Amino acid sequence: MNWAVGNDAFSALPEWGEKAITSISGDYAKTVARANNWVFYTMGGKNAIGAAYSATTAQGPYTDIGELTLKTSTEKVADPFFLVASSASFVLLYSTEDGVYLQELTLKTGGNCTMKGNPTLIAGPQFTDVCLYRESASNLYLFGCVDGEIRYARATTLKGPYSDKSGADLVSGSKGEPLISASEEYTKPENPMHVFLDSEGENMFLAYNATEVGNETMQSGYARRPVFMQPMQVDAEGWITATFQPKKGWTSPR
Repeated sequence: MNWAVGNDAFSALPEWGEKAITSISGDYAKTVARANNWVFYTMGGKNAIGAAYSATTAQGPYTDIGELTLKTSTEKVADPFFLVASSASFVLLYSTEDGVYLQELTLKTGGNCTMKGNPTLIAGPQFTDVCLYRESASNLYLFGCVDGEIRYARATTLKGPYSDKSGADLVSGSKGEPLISASEEYTKPENPMHVFLDSEGENMFLAYNATEVGNETMQSGYARRPVFMQPMQVDAEGWITATFQPKKGWTSPR
């Protein structure tokens, strides 16, 4: 495949940070006029989450609105995940030393972003680096990393509780249901980043990263973490029917 460099999201690094952007999450908020595209991100050397918006395209450029004032008292903030849950419902998830919080947001025309209500703890500290998928208003999937694996739990409301098959919830210490584990070829399945359905609505797809054994870094010295896209099917009760391992070679879809 051939790749080409597009726009830089920012013309310069946001001034409130100290080092490069370390993580980023974005989504399209079509109902927010003149601020349709949003990104939430972290920067090296700072324990905070920043936000920016673009009024034109997902490629930007983005107007930075700076560091968000979160309503949690914490020494660690990481792994922002932004989701447009519906036309008028916007949520930000992030990890702390206490666990994963879900914060509802109010996004307004022109790039105004404020916290709506108080954050809700939806997972304990054993469950990190999360990705939320809203299949319907009453069927939600929370994917995250636990002990070198990707696992998941489900809820019937946005704020949870998110539980495994036994009914134990993530706040109480459950590690969720196993989904993706390391293989002989790839280790560290991590960073579940996006979930979507195919056009027929039959398969769920999860995008994530993993590290090739014996080929862990690129020439630049940065970690080599290729992207995988895993097709999954669910049973009549909504649980994913199989577990997986990242492997070499083309799989479907190409």
